[in-house]
Amino acid sequence: MSFEGVIVGELYKRHQIEILVTVVQNEGSAKSAVMNCISMALVNAGVAMRDLLVSCTVGALNGRVVTDPNEEEERDLANEFVISYLRESQTLDCVELRKAKLREEGLKELHGAAVGSCEELYGRLRRALLEYSVKKMLIF
Repeated sequence: MSFEGVIVGELYKRHQIEILVTVVQNEGSAKSAVMNCISMALVNAGVAMRDLLVSCTVGALNGRVVTDPNEEEERDLANEFVISYLRESQTLDCVELRKAKLREEGLKELHGAAVGSCEELYGRLRRALLEYSVKKMLIF
C-alpha cells in the first residue's frame, strides 16, 4: 500500500515524506487501522492529498460477513479481504485477499461489504476532521 499516488507530490519536490509506523498493540484489523491512522496524520500535518484514503478489513466467519474483525475473529476467518479505498475517485488503491478459497459470489459479497464500510468510515472521518478544524479555528 502506498500513499505516493494520494499525496500531491508536485508540491513537495524538494522534500522527502517518510511514513514510519510502529504497532504497539494489535487487537485485529491492524493493517486497516494503520492505513486510516496514516491518512489522518497526513491531514493533520497539512500534507496536500488528492483524496482521503480509508481502509477496511472484512471476512467470512461461520457463513456470515464480519467487518473490522478482532484478533480472535481474524484467526478463525475463512477469508480475509483488506482494501484501501479512495472515496472521491471511488477506486481501490490496494486489495489484499488472504485464505482465498472463494467463489466469485463470495468475493463480490466481501467487496461490497468492504466498500460499504469504507464509505461509512469516510463519512465519519470527514465529520471528525471538519469538527477538529472548526475547534482549531475557534482557538485562534
